[in-house]
Amino acid sequence: MTIQRARSIGTSARLQILGQLDGVHTAIPAVVTGYDAKTQRVSVKPLVKHGYYDQTDVRMLESFGIEQNIPVLFPGGGGQRLTFPISDGTLIDLLTLDLVPATKGYLIASEESLDAWLAGTGDEVDPVHDHRFDLSSSVFLPGLMTFGAPWGNVPTDHGTLGPDGGVLIHSYGDHVAVATAVMEALAKSGQTTVRGAEFMIDLAAVLSNLVIVLPLLAAVGAVLATAPQLSAIAALIDPAAPDPGSGSLVTMAAKALAPPATAPGTYQSPNLLVP
Repeated sequence: MTIQRARSIGTSARLQILGQLDGVHTAIPAVVTGYDAKTQRVSVKPLVKHGYYDQTDVRMLESFGIEQNIPVLFPGGGGQRLTFPISDGTLIDLLTLDLVPATKGYLIASEESLDAWLAGTGDEVDPVHDHRFDLSSSVFLPGLMTFGAPWGNVPTDHGTLGPDGGVLIHSYGDHVAVATAVMEALAKSGQTTVRGAEFMIDLAAVLSNLVIVLPLLAAVGAVLATAPQLSAIAALIDPAAPDPGSGSLVTMAAKALAPPATAPGTYQSPNLLVP
């Protein structure tokens, strides 16, 4: 004969309360499984399983399903916004050609249904649907990291912007600087910025020479070149040609690889060095 024990009042009350809370969601870590960049909406899967007790008071676990059409919460205000790539695991890093890991973040459930508000213009609306704290009416806040895999370079004295482990823009109170995490860690004097105006002037000169040279290169069987074309070719490949550094590919390459200097001759400028 099987003897069934009666549940205590405390146990029954606890199970009843937990049962009522089963449909109430607040926030949970999630990973992106799909992304529409045009509408900035994602499909996400929660990364923490749901624990509950069955009728025999045995703890059970189940995985959450994938939530669709969740808006991404990019920071923004005053007509300004901060955006960054969202990966579903199929995004390719154009620099390394490696797959970018799927973006993780926080799935935050709304107190009321978001369907009507998201379909409108941002004004106050009737939610229409009265489901509350439901994961289907959530927003996705990207960037949540685990303690075991935090961001790699998070300075405590200034802000940074850029790829983790790559070249970062370091923002200080009175200036900005550009450096990789290794450069910033080993020597703050390694932080530099690019002389953008000087680079663009040189690039424009190179392109103007190319415009003169390209017709010659495109002429099938051409054996004679005009004087301007010969001069342009010389300027492209010979840094000692007239007006050096203003049309020479060799000079541009040398200036790009040269160490920082206060005077012209390199695109790297130390005028934003960290004090």
